Amino acid sequence: SAQLGGQDHAFLYSNAQMTDLGTLGGATSNAYGINNLGVITGYSYNSAGDFLGFTYQNGVMTPLGTLGGSWSIAYAINDQNQIAGQGYTRGNRAAHAFRLSAGQMVDLGTLGGSSSWGLAINSSCTVVGYGTTKANVYHAFISTNGGKMKDLNKLIPAGSGWVLAKADGSNVSGQIAGSCTIRGQSHAFLPPPRPYICTRPGG
Repeated sequence: SAQLGGQDHAFLYSNAQMTDLGTLGGATSNAYGINNLGVITGYSYNSAGDFLGFTYQNGVMTPLGTLGGSWSIAYAINDQNQIAGQGYTRGNRAAHAFRLSAGQMVDLGTLGGSSSWGLAINSSCTVVGYGTTKANVYHAFISTNGGKMKDLNKLIPAGSGWVLAKADGSNVSGQIAGSCTIRGQSHAFLPPPRPYICTRPGG
């Protein structure tokens, strides 16, 4: 986002030109993702003071729905215009990761805690992100084939000393990038198809 007249607005930078994407009627918007078709996604406040995920295409910002609550955020979009994000549930009691496809927002659930975040979506509609467990610890998750999320920590060897905390990206080959701890030290990770490769950030 860029500050315009004291307000933070999402923007598009293309062909050496910056375009203000505006808002949904409120003071603030932020852009998080763009696909190869030029469709942008993020979130914006509306005139009622609620924040909602949006798509922006051909000069028009369109709000997304929620999971029954008042708020949502869209973090990523693929070339099929499928979106990953977080939406609040009825009564705003919890915030869950979602997958939006063909206009339908699907609640991906949690890992036993109250919150989850869908941070990335690949061309196969696989969503990755992170969520809280029953013990209120952050764990990375994956959701494939339209199903509920699975804890990535249950897909690696037991007793490895790894804790996969957050998954930030996934490609069509099934590789997932994110952050983890190994025996208490922070690292970046890249699991399958090159199994359980973990490197120091920037290394």
